[in-house]
Amino acid sequence: MSGNAVKDGPVKVAIVGVGGFGGVYVKAILENMLPEGLAEFCAAVDPYAEKSSWYGKICESGVPVFPDMDAMFEKTSPELVVIATPIQFHHDQAVCAMRHGCGVLIEKPFAGSSDLCRDMMRVRDETGAYLSVGFQWCDDAAMRKAKEDRDSGMFGGPVSGKAIVLWPRNRAYYSRGIGWAGRKFSKDGQPIFDSVASNATAHYLFNMLWFLGDGLNAAEPVSVTATERRANDIETFDTIVMRARLDNGSRILYVASHAAGAAFNRNPCFEYTFEKGRLRYGNPDQKERELEFVFNDGTVKSYGISNRDDNTAKFMHALQNVRLGSAGTAWCRPEAALMHILAMERAYASAGEAEVFPADKVDVIDDTLTVRGLGEELNAEYERG
Repeated sequence: MSGNAVKDGPVKVAIVGVGGFGGVYVKAILENMLPEGLAEFCAAVDPYAEKSSWYGKICESGVPVFPDMDAMFEKTSPELVVIATPIQFHHDQAVCAMRHGCGVLIEKPFAGSSDLCRDMMRVRDETGAYLSVGFQWCDDAAMRKAKEDRDSGMFGGPVSGKAIVLWPRNRAYYSRGIGWAGRKFSKDGQPIFDSVASNATAHYLFNMLWFLGDGLNAAEPVSVTATERRANDIETFDTIVMRARLDNGSRILYVASHAAGAAFNRNPCFEYTFEKGRLRYGNPDQKERELEFVFNDGTVKSYGISNRDDNTAKFMHALQNVRLGSAGTAWCRPEAALMHILAMERAYASAGEAEVFPADKVDVIDDTLTVRGLGEELNAEYERG
């Protein structure tokens, strides 16, 4: 649904990709996690739907299951299409949905290349469709309150940002699904470039660009240097240290790895420095998931608990926008999500092929490749800033 017409009744929703992360959206509808009357689950699209843990409940609910979007559009007309498929399908599926007059909520990352991102934005502009990208921290209540204060000038101008995420992933993680994880291109040549920074921990790189940027925009990384390494047998990388200068003059450091080991598991931690103080999250001396700004005089403003894993807010916001017929109020705008893809492309250009960690430094612990000393090294890098 596009244009300015206000819709009555529930928004008809199709979920494309019901295994993996798509199950989050299926759960939200089937377990009544959304406001009553907001959404109607009209179609599930997935050629491997029977492998989903939600398949039985989808069928019990009477929701039709289709192998592809063409088959779906022959039988039904959704108003919002949620795309939670592997990266190489994002562009074509989003374009198909918008061409059929549907709004689109597309999971991160936006696409496998900046050219594909821009083409989706072009189709959005041509069709007037709603298009949002699923970086849920943009819809988080605590984060939005802090962003409003940042944009009001309360914090002063941005100076720098740093973030770290150390999440171990086992070898099964890289062999899941149809074999796209850690790959640069699909078998038919579509760009994927799945990596620790483009996918699993993408939220925390993107959030830094978005929060340091103005309004609903994200700052552009204009100069990027990166070190990329891998322990796993993948085409991209499982460990990165990235530095960048942004178009507003601030600088960032991003540290992430899947190979530091369970002993060094570290949930997202960041510190964004402004002229008047620092926005902090995930630090050892903070309450878990508390978001706070520490002014230079020691005064602390707490924004409360930031629930970074709550996907219902972005889902509800997309549904509400489609119901209102509004194409311009996505809190995670494609223009902003594009900056994350540009950061990844410029990191690849800087680093070249990922260096392989020496075999004598790598242990296999619970089927997870773990590089000895890596956790200490990355934590020290983050603390140095």
